[in-house]
Amino acid sequence: MDARFDLAISDMVGFCTIGIIHAAKIPTWIWMNNGPLIDFVSDTVGTHSPSSYVPPILTPFSDKMTFFQRLQSFTVWTILPVLVKRFVIAPQTELFRKYVDPNFPNLGELAANCPLVMVNSDETYALPRPILHKIIYIGGLGMGGKSAKPLSGEFKKIADKASNIMVFSFGSIANASQMPVSWKTELLKSFKYNFYTKIIICRNFPNIEFFVRYDAKDLEGKLPPNVHLYSWLPQTDLLHHQKTRALITHGGYNSLQEAINAGIPIIAIPLFGDQPTNAMLAEKHHFGITLQKSQFSEKVLTKAIRTILQVSSYSKSAKRMRSMVQNKPCKPEELLVRWTEYLAEFKELPNLTPYSTKLNFFEYYSIDIVLVLTTAVLVILFATLKILRLVTTKLRRLLSLKKRKTD
Repeated sequence: MDARFDLAISDMVGFCTIGIIHAAKIPTWIWMNNGPLIDFVSDTVGTHSPSSYVPPILTPFSDKMTFFQRLQSFTVWTILPVLVKRFVIAPQTELFRKYVDPNFPNLGELAANCPLVMVNSDETYALPRPILHKIIYIGGLGMGGKSAKPLSGEFKKIADKASNIMVFSFGSIANASQMPVSWKTELLKSFKYNFYTKIIICRNFPNIEFFVRYDAKDLEGKLPPNVHLYSWLPQTDLLHHQKTRALITHGGYNSLQEAINAGIPIIAIPLFGDQPTNAMLAEKHHFGITLQKSQFSEKVLTKAIRTILQVSSYSKSAKRMRSMVQNKPCKPEELLVRWTEYLAEFKELPNLTPYSTKLNFFEYYSIDIVLVLTTAVLVILFATLKILRLVTTKLRRLLSLKKRKTD
């Protein structure tokens, strides 16, 4: 059955979808990511980011880096484009030339001419970086209309008696039941000893009820009375509850955005991927604390929880970030719809594609210009020195002759 499409959306994971869009003769397309802008995508569409203050996406660095962090950032930014072209674009292009058309265009060239890029990130909390007109931020898509409902059933019963609530969730992919036994032990120690039993001694410490997303039964009978395990949590409803003080999370991007939308600080224990970067963003904007998984312990977690509870600036920063995101001039849903309709109407937007996509490495960084100017300066210096040397020699000879005549 023949099918006609006005527009396609390709994920940023690879380049194969771009080839399929071209082979299917779909007139226009959007390159979209479910998280922040990916490094090789930024490079491909012509945004070569300065490694001195734009760290690679999978590193925990902020824009304020040490010398060795800048060295690592520079190395990644230099090598990454070469690796992507050699080990991703080239072999995938060959597949299309083998099975579709021997003259199939290079996937990198198709990607460079991408009409529009959309990223599930928000300029308010993303690291500032050079950007193109064609890159549209739609971070928090759907979050604004995700209204929280009042808690019901057992969740309401527990929340009503609680002074404070904390939510522990590692998202839908990272299964908390698969945590190392040592982690589980340290978690229970921290929750129980410091914030339940010890409340009798330290009256300034609040009673916290912990809602934990956990889909196994191996901890039954081992739980302190203020820890409640559930295979599913009404996370949005819990985060928006007036007694909720923090979200303990793996640092997934959706969790980060949900916490911001609720105005709740986070304690992040990043595991892999972009999670260290997300945790860094929370720390940079002072609405989160990062715990390294290699150093995870009862003492470390207890200190983090105590800090979140006692240092009010974390909560204030989280609420300020929520207000900044919610009061932006344009909502992400509006940007998505309007730009998609705009692209569907005009098909191609070459006026948004920078000429940098056609420049080679030496031209883009003006290395050829620097070499020519350096050579010119060296030639002028050499010529000047040569002339001075000749003039000096001539003067010496004249002075020598004059002295002989005088004698």
